[in-house]
Amino acid sequence: MIEARTQIRALLADAQNQTAFVSHTPEGFTEPTAYFSKKPATTGTLNLVSTFLPSMAAADGNLYGQPIATPGGEMATLSAGILVNSRCAAAGATIITRPDPSRAIAVGYDKGIAFQRVAKYFSTIEAAPFATTADDVDVAASNLPISRTTMDWSASIQKSVRFELPRSLQRQIGYEQIVDEVILAFVLGLARAADAVLLNAIEASTPAAFTAAAAAAKGVRITELRALVGTNGTGATWRGDGQFAAAGGILADTTADIAGTVIGSFGRAGVAIHESIDLIIERRNTKGDLVLTAHANMIPLLPNPGVFWTA
Repeated sequence: MIEARTQIRALLADAQNQTAFVSHTPEGFTEPTAYFSKKPATTGTLNLVSTFLPSMAAADGNLYGQPIATPGGEMATLSAGILVNSRCAAAGATIITRPDPSRAIAVGYDKGIAFQRVAKYFSTIEAAPFATTADDVDVAASNLPISRTTMDWSASIQKSVRFELPRSLQRQIGYEQIVDEVILAFVLGLARAADAVLLNAIEASTPAAFTAAAAAAKGVRITELRALVGTNGTGATWRGDGQFAAAGGILADTTADIAGTVIGSFGRAGVAIHESIDLIIERRNTKGDLVLTAHANMIPLLPNPGVFWTA
């Protein structure tokens, strides 16, 4: 088990000791003969699958009440935290956390190793279109009722965030709490970023207006349908049983990541998140102010956009 806080604390400490130059000492010399400027920064990765959220009860006994922190003694991965906090996942979407799939290939006898990318797919399967046929009549071929999209990391969407951590804040709050808070903010932000990636892809497919007839034509059960109401509040209402709904009664939740309202079978869509988050921590000045930058890569998985509509 690896705690995310351990990794980030080590990177912060390393960044504090970075210099703004690198020296060059040729062979046979005892002193450097040249100096080259560089950023006083360090880099690392945070693995969403193998690292864990900080607990609410920290080692110093303080209780940190962030909404997704885990109680003392319990462990949850960062990817689990993303899944719990994604509105699209709550509506049924699949959140996949995975590496860049590749395959090692030996090149010749002594040429080394090459890495080949291996295509992976996200597929949805619908009912086979059985039809009534007469005896002694050939059956017409149908298209496979399978929709798939490729998980191609070279075409993924990069999501980034940057935080400034002044020395005064580090002294006031302490490394430990700052790191825990940043990790939880990362997970909450990645959940929202995943929602935005999928919802923007749905909107980019220009879905039609929702009707019960359109859902019936796609073979979608009413119980599969969920709605996410954006910042315009389009179509939002409260049902007689007190449930928040959209489009006349479809169970709904809110989202700040789109303006409109999307209705659909979210179980037929998803988001792939690369399991490695790239971190860059830079020492800004001699006072010890730090800047933390994180980059994540995501792919919207929308093989069948026809099962989504707008309000």
